[in-house]
Amino acid sequence: MKKRQPFSLKKARKSFTLTEVGFSSALMALIFMAAMQLFVNSSRTVSKLSSGLTASREASRIQQYLSLEIEESYGVVLPLDTVAVAGVAWNSAMGAASNYISNNTNSEAGWSSQLNTAMYVLAPASGSASVQSGTGVTVSLSGALQPMDRSVTSITNTTLVFRGNPNGTSNSGYGTCLWLWRYVNGVRTEQRLLTSNVSTAWNAVSFTRTTGSKRSVIIKVVCGDYAYPGREQTNDSSDGVNLVNRVSGRTVYMANSALYSSVTVPYPTDANLVPQPNNATPVPTPTPTPTPTPSPVPTPTPVPTPTPTPTPVPTPTPTPGPPTPTPKPATPTPVPTPTPTPKPATPTPTPSPVPTPTPTPTPKPTPVPIG
Repeated sequence: MKKRQPFSLKKARKSFTLTEVGFSSALMALIFMAAMQLFVNSSRTVSKLSSGLTASREASRIQQYLSLEIEESYGVVLPLDTVAVAGVAWNSAMGAASNYISNNTNSEAGWSSQLNTAMYVLAPASGSASVQSGTGVTVSLSGALQPMDRSVTSITNTTLVFRGNPNGTSNSGYGTCLWLWRYVNGVRTEQRLLTSNVSTAWNAVSFTRTTGSKRSVIIKVVCGDYAYPGREQTNDSSDGVNLVNRVSGRTVYMANSALYSSVTVPYPTDANLVPQPNNATPVPTPTPTPTPTPSPVPTPTPVPTPTPTPTPVPTPTPTPGPPTPTPKPATPTPVPTPTPTPKPATPTPTPSPVPTPTPTPTPKPTPVPIG
């Protein structure tokens, strides 16, 4: 016969108490929250670094491209140029100079009151050259592969670089695109978008002539890219607030400056070839958005209103009130009775006497003896 084992609470319990479950849940929640916070911070840091790297790479590419354009040119004309400074002034055929000038409306320290956001590059004429292919066929170079002929004194090739909108209109203050348009004898032959990542800051693009020199230009292009949580990171700043911190840019020297007042610059002759001004307000609005003037609404022709047929109004049923007293008939005026004519009296006959009837005696009952 087996011996019964004594009952033990330690061996019988196979679950946790409510206190233990609550404490474990709270501890797991704290660990999870700490891990999520670490993950979010890491994601923000990676996003900022990635956006800043993208902006720096884009700005470096654009400035290198423009440096090559300026180095091989005869000269550059800026919107704020005058004949006394540069030998050639901005021509109104390219549109008003104000379309390509950004104003320092907030009077930021260290910056000029106005900045050039466009430049007109005067390039040497295109030369002719040919090369021999591997099969022995001679091929003439064309387009961008053509060499420059610096022996030609006249200027026929020009390039317009300006800050604008994605649709090709100029936007000197807050445009996010940088355009390059090429002309040959005033006719546009190429329209190229260099970048669409220009920062929204008012001073993100500037072209400045070196003081006292016609042979050098300082170019500055600041690109931006948005990172979590919705702040713009630029190649100049990473705090998302001060988008442009440095005033200095890249100084580019021209290989052969030939700007003189006697040089004829072929500006476009057709107004449709130049960018149209469009100072659109950016998403981060630095100035109040102007209220658009509503278009006049044409007054509609009045339609004659038909005369409505009157609806018969039902006669209201009078509410019974107190009975109207019946007027008393007027007292008739007495008519005089005519006096009858007396007639002769008729003799009244004397009635005959009626005889009195004799009463009949009532017989008395006879008593019956009861024996």
